[in-house]
Amino acid sequence: MKERGFTLFIAITLTATLLLIAAGIVSLAVRQSLISVSGRESQHAFYAADTGMECALYWDIKNPSGSSAFKLSTGSQISCNNQIMTVGGNAVSTFSFNLSPDPYCATVTVTKTGGSGPGLPTSQTFNSSTTWTAPAGVTSVMVEIWGSGGGGGSNDSGGGAGGGGGGAYSLQVVSVTPGNNYTVTIGTAGRYQPGGDSWFSTTGTVLAKGGGDGRNASASAPGNGAAGGAASGGIGTAKWSGGNGATGFYPAGPGTGGGGGSAYTTANGGNASGSTGGAGTGAGGTGNESWGFAPGGGGAGGGGAGAAGRVVLSYTANGEDGITTIESRGYNTCSALNPRRVERAVRAIY
Repeated sequence: MKERGFTLFIAITLTATLLLIAAGIVSLAVRQSLISVSGRESQHAFYAADTGMECALYWDIKNPSGSSAFKLSTGSQISCNNQIMTVGGNAVSTFSFNLSPDPYCATVTVTKTGGSGPGLPTSQTFNSSTTWTAPAGVTSVMVEIWGSGGGGGSNDSGGGAGGGGGGAYSLQVVSVTPGNNYTVTIGTAGRYQPGGDSWFSTTGTVLAKGGGDGRNASASAPGNGAAGGAASGGIGTAKWSGGNGATGFYPAGPGTGGGGGSAYTTANGGNASGSTGGAGTGAGGTGNESWGFAPGGGGAGGGGAGAAGRVVLSYTANGEDGITTIESRGYNTCSALNPRRVERAVRAIY
């Protein structure tokens, strides 16, 4: 009887110990699960806050109208995740939107101090012709321009064609009037023809010359390479020439001339050497019929097209409304009564 009692005691003790171990494991697993869920919910809240910040920045800086949607003078309508809100016209604008189909929400507050502030440096790149509207508060813009690359010439059974020249570069700071429209013209990329000139506003404001077109080969001679766009023909306070295209080969077996590289912002573009295109902001085409690289690289002989030019505008935007503060608060759920609601916030000041 004593032995049976001892055996029962051992069995109960082992069972209790195993139950305690199992309870500990379950408790640890539950805690780990809660930590994982909490981390995921926190990540969702941060995602919502970041989305709110991106939307506010877009309408403050990249507003298609050319001025901030949150400016002090007038109100504007904005859209975030296809939800329309009215903002602006006051020093403080607050708006909220959900991130459907996800259950997340964001509440964003944009504050403008008024007066003259440092503004936000902005750069816009144009690879095709358009019209640019000077934003509110912007009275000067730095204009950088590349002319288009010239095309390569045509091959002949006897000789290889010459490569096109690279586009030139010009820079100038131009005074502008807020709200006025200015023409941005990108020269036509050359193919069997010279590259077009590019300019800002008018041909007398800022202009960069396009590269020449490579010469056609004949049965008895190669085609000559074209000259790059000349800095001397451009308009600007800083100007650099495009690189020259190379002459093709005769007989044509070794290949065609490479295209010239477009000008750098601080130096002339590289000349092509043999069939190898010149270096530059946009490299020239290398090898028969190869196209130049943007902006303004010359095309290789054999019909390679030059690359289109480019216009880059740099200015300080939104300075008219002083310092801007954006605070975006994101939530993992839109219900304020949900006990598992998590809030995360991001802030930008400029």
